[in-house]
Amino acid sequence: MFGVSLKAITTTWQEVAGVDSGQPIHEMQKAWQKIRKFAHIEDVRIHDLWHTFASVAVMNGISLPVVGALLGHHQPRTTARYAHLAVDPLLGVAEWWERSC
Repeated sequence: MFGVSLKAITTTWQEVAGVDSGQPIHEMQKAWQKIRKFAHIEDVRIHDLWHTFASVAVMNGISLPVVGALLGHHQPRTTARYAHLAVDPLLGVAEWWERSC
């Protein structure tokens, strides 16, 4: 239908990466390379996924401290790089106030 085979839809990432489910992965780069090749995303790095997660979370109203905790950041300034993506809190309060009146 969309150029994706049924096998591709039903294959787990563990099968693609060649790892046992529930077991620790000691060679993450090797597993990630197999997953990227399977998904035809050879130019995507694991670090790109971290940035995407953080950006989407902040844009959806998750607070910077919560995003930082989820990413394992030890310093608030590490997460602060995503602050420009946050919805303006004053705008949110103004919209709430308008709906309440």
